[in-house]
Amino acid sequence: MLEDIARYSGLDFKTVSTEEAAKMTDIPNAGVTAAFVRNGVVHINTDLLSADSPTHEMLHIFLGGVKYTSPELYKNLLETVSGLD
Repeated sequence: MLEDIARYSGLDFKTVSTEEAAKMTDIPNAGVTAAFVRNGVVHINTDLLSADSPTHEMLHIFLGGVKYTSPELYKNLLETVSGLD
């Protein structure tokens, strides 16, 4: 699945174990996080992975871009999401 997402999104993914992630001291709580972005690469912890982990991290990247390229859209998205249960 990650290969398909990488191919269609253009993002780089790397799978890591909890042990490998814990050694990444520049990322707070990396050893207890299911996924995180480091140096533009989405790292997926295969020990803690959930079905939505890759999508969740891709949304961080997407929203980060929207925040700076279209601030009004970003504001509208935040207002819409904050109104959801």
